[in-house]
Amino acid sequence: MMLISGGTFPHWIRQALSERGGGAPVTIGAFWMDRTAVTNRHFREFVRATGHKVTVGGGCRLSAS
Repeated sequence: MMLISGGTFPHWIRQALSERGGGAPVTIGAFWMDRTAVTNRHFREFVRATGHKVTVGGGCRLSAS
């Protein structure tokens, strides 16, 4: 895992471009990200092989089944 620094960045959306002529600034906090990509397929294979249980937002459960 690696820490991605937060900051303020231009958010290039059509509404901002038409109203302001540029990107509306958005601020995000720092967050952690894996150094290597994990596809849905790879994650599903991991879950099936290990029986790992993951709680997903909204209370859904992803299981090895």
